[in-house]
Amino acid sequence: MVQAGSIHQVSVGASSGWVPSVVPRQLPLAVPDFTGRAEQLAFLDALLDRPRDTGTVVISAVDGAGGVGKTALAVHWARRVEHRFPDGTLFVNLRGYGPGEALSPSEVLEAFLGALGVPPDVIPAGVEAQSALYRSVLTGRRVLVVLDNANATTQVRPLLPGSPGCLVVVTSRASLTGLVVGVSARRLPLDLLTPGEAVDLLRGLLGPERVAADPGAAEELVRLCARLPLALRIAAARVSDPRSSIAGLVADLADGRDRLDLLSVPDDHELTLRAVFDGSYHRLLPEQARLFRLFGLHPGADLGIHAAAALADVDLRTVRRLLEALVDAHLVEEVGRDRYRCHDLLRSYAADRAESDGEVRRQAGTRLIEWYAHHALKAAAERNAATIADHRDQIPPLGSSGIHFTGLEDAAAWWDAELPNLVPVVRWAATDFDLPVLARLIALGSWYQFYLRGQWTEALDVNEWALTAARRARDEAMEADVLNSLADMYSVLPDQRWEDAERMAERAARLARRSDDRRAAAFALNTLALVNMARHRYQEAVDLLLRARPLSAGLQRGRFAGVIEGNLSRAYTGMGDYESAIRHADHEDALRRSAGDHGGILTVPVHLVMALQGQGRHDDVIRLCEKVLDGDEFDERHGGPADIARFFDLFGLSLREVGDVAGAERCWRRALVGYEAFNLRRAAEVRARLAELSP
Repeated sequence: MVQAGSIHQVSVGASSGWVPSVVPRQLPLAVPDFTGRAEQLAFLDALLDRPRDTGTVVISAVDGAGGVGKTALAVHWARRVEHRFPDGTLFVNLRGYGPGEALSPSEVLEAFLGALGVPPDVIPAGVEAQSALYRSVLTGRRVLVVLDNANATTQVRPLLPGSPGCLVVVTSRASLTGLVVGVSARRLPLDLLTPGEAVDLLRGLLGPERVAADPGAAEELVRLCARLPLALRIAAARVSDPRSSIAGLVADLADGRDRLDLLSVPDDHELTLRAVFDGSYHRLLPEQARLFRLFGLHPGADLGIHAAAALADVDLRTVRRLLEALVDAHLVEEVGRDRYRCHDLLRSYAADRAESDGEVRRQAGTRLIEWYAHHALKAAAERNAATIADHRDQIPPLGSSGIHFTGLEDAAAWWDAELPNLVPVVRWAATDFDLPVLARLIALGSWYQFYLRGQWTEALDVNEWALTAARRARDEAMEADVLNSLADMYSVLPDQRWEDAERMAERAARLARRSDDRRAAAFALNTLALVNMARHRYQEAVDLLLRARPLSAGLQRGRFAGVIEGNLSRAYTGMGDYESAIRHADHEDALRRSAGDHGGILTVPVHLVMALQGQGRHDDVIRLCEKVLDGDEFDERHGGPADIARFFDLFGLSLREVGDVAGAERCWRRALVGYEAFNLRRAAEVRARLAELSP
């Protein structure tokens, strides 16, 4: 509502024009308990110090999402500095978003001119004439103008003064780029509160004692409210009665289905989150609104532009244009090159709107899950194609949304960006969409990438969700396959949970026998052999591996037969049969090379070194290790971190045996980096050896 203020009788003279007897002061009440925003307040303060002899009006455009506190910031700052504007402050809510019609420039100009002392019968008709008179009246005056809730540059431009003594602050949910380009406005994007600012706001609203009494619940409330000031104020109002608890509200809000309804003030449309978000949503074009709705379906942390194209089933050029429009509307935030997200409350709102069309939701979700399955397997293949060779015919085809990897660096960049999304996507595929094959493929392609980064929980989670999918589908062959992956995972965890690995491998072996699945049986026998080796039962391990040997032929393009040979080498080394160990390591080398197994580049040397050291052939070990390090094939990016650390650990042992203490120390320090990064127990042994070398 435009606030005209109290205008007394004015005198009209040929030379003096209109002179109001009361200076307009139209600012509304400032929001109590205003918190934070120190950087933004400093930005606005700096506007006051800009030179006045430039002949231009100083304009700041504060833009941000609905409920983020744009009006609160503008009014709080304006209250602080209105004494710097002796000729008045003008304020209007332009109603650019929300129910009802937005105010027209003509309506605002009539009210502003009246507030400035212009008699109604003198105000001309037409926006251009009104705007010209408005600028004339403000000439030579210092007036602060706050134009709140604008929806477009065209709504604002006629309301800009022409006098350099005036200052204008505009707030909007749009970026108002036209003001920046056309009149050199200073843009001030307003983001969510920081976590610290959000907790401080709760302290101001509820009192520091209540927040201190349950700081964990306060922090969780901040998270559930997405650090959105309006949501936090509504939440605080719900627990303003000391008999209510923050923890109780947190429990209610934890159910995302009701969160938007709980964060509402029923008798005030402007304090209802759905209504606030509606104001932005209803200004979108149909294709923009569709992408926003689909965006809310994505279960991960953020969304890349290629994944967005798959989700919406459009080409990259179209999806980029649509995303730019959503960013401009502050419904989506760009968080990196071609990566986007929206805060949890907006995502819940978007998902609610998408729920109304179940078939569209299912088709979009399936496209996105297929996109992740395709790239998880393709990226895994860049590291080691042999590991996914048995599943190549299951890779879903893609259109223009597909990313072409030109090498390991491209694949690694994709993993870095997408790994945070993969656990929720696998869960989504396993539960909401009942797509067990796709859940399994994503888990197959991704669990080792989590392992390489030491993300043990996530590595287990993708396989656990794939197991859920297999069991829901009653697919025993798939269940056996996933159980083998889990058993493998448990065997490489820092605490090496051999009992769990054995239990799962035995279950996988039973299922494999029942379904006559040669592949699952070979993997299960191999894992059971590893469990026996860990317990120094080497003959039992050999027996299991010899049973797995004929089953492994051809698996993973021959790679898995090499894995069996390598484990036979380890088992024979444990038994003290070093000649057999060397023979099996040689077989392993031939099989891995034939399969193009880049990931095994250091596995074979480790097995050979263990056997050679058993024979006391340390000079041969040193020559072998130096040859590996000098060779063209050595590339740590392909090797597993445990194998790399183990290689340098063993190399150091032989160097010490021949008296090269400095060389041993260098190798052990390199091994220690790998062991410590993955919290492996051998780190303690290496630290102890290094301590012995210290004088």
